[in-house]
Amino acid sequence: MTIGQREKITYRGKPIRLNRPSFLPPHGVGYGLEGGLGIALNRTIPQGNPVVGRTILRATGTTAEETAEDVTLELRSGRRLRIRVTDIVRREELLE
Repeated sequence: MTIGQREKITYRGKPIRLNRPSFLPPHGVGYGLEGGLGIALNRTIPQGNPVVGRTILRATGTTAEETAEDVTLELRSGRRLRIRVTDIVRREELLE
């Protein structure tokens, strides 16, 4: 793409942790207590290894800079957004 061209880029965002610890045991409230039901407050039960996912984002703007490592878009608000080339899923050239 050329500098000054309007385009829409779909890219992967920052990694996020999808699996969070739970306040309840995996078998339900009161599991493991002798004879009666109860709940242990302020205790978190780990749910195994955390799963890391990445959100898919979309940005539309004018190409301000382009190098081998990243593309810089200037958005309508005037803000500049730098996107790594390895994170780009799709690039679409917009005709005006």
